[in-house]
Amino acid sequence: MQDKRVEPPTEEELKRMSQDELVELIKSRVAQEEVERSPVQEGVPVWRIVGCYVVAVLAIAFVVCILLRSWFGMLIMGVPGIVGTYASAVLFVLVIAWIARPVAQGVVDVTHPVKRTFAACVAIGILGWLAWRFVLCPVLDIPCLASPAVVELSDVEVYSDAGEFGVDYRLRGEDASGARHVFTIDEAFHDSWDPADDDATVTYLPHSRTVLAVE
Repeated sequence: MQDKRVEPPTEEELKRMSQDELVELIKSRVAQEEVERSPVQEGVPVWRIVGCYVVAVLAIAFVVCILLRSWFGMLIMGVPGIVGTYASAVLFVLVIAWIARPVAQGVVDVTHPVKRTFAACVAIGILGWLAWRFVLCPVLDIPCLASPAVVELSDVEVYSDAGEFGVDYRLRGEDASGARHVFTIDEAFHDSWDPADDDATVTYLPHSRTVLAVE
């Protein structure tokens, strides 16, 4: 394909041009600039379109999962609880990856050394806590999926607390050594619990504290 770019004339060539030639030159330059501003775009590959749809569907599914867990007390126990736990882990991996760079840049932009150190400690502490609570704990629980922890509790109490994003439902009791355990449970389990029951056997993942079953 030949290059149709119009090269700018020299000063001597401009002096020798007639008025009509100058008009044609201006028109050609305007046409060239319009072509450069509006290049013909190639079609978007199919794999990229499909990838965008997949990412969008996963993002919506993760957000819905978080809302069901936080606002409606669902997807917390059993197999749905495992799915919800690992969906939350994936979502928080994306969130941490998304905010880590701007947070780091904001810390670097702080000129005062003491304030920069303080900001760095706060940022590392918050991101580290998020990574530990929502990402590393579920990862550490992967080997425990086949052999979860089991604890027998006495003086069991099932209650609800007003959380930041909704109502949190809890089960607490003491094990044989007197240590107190608190677990997050589904709203449906909370509503079906008989207050006369004062003991329970809880099967759970030890790091994320995801309850698999209560007997």
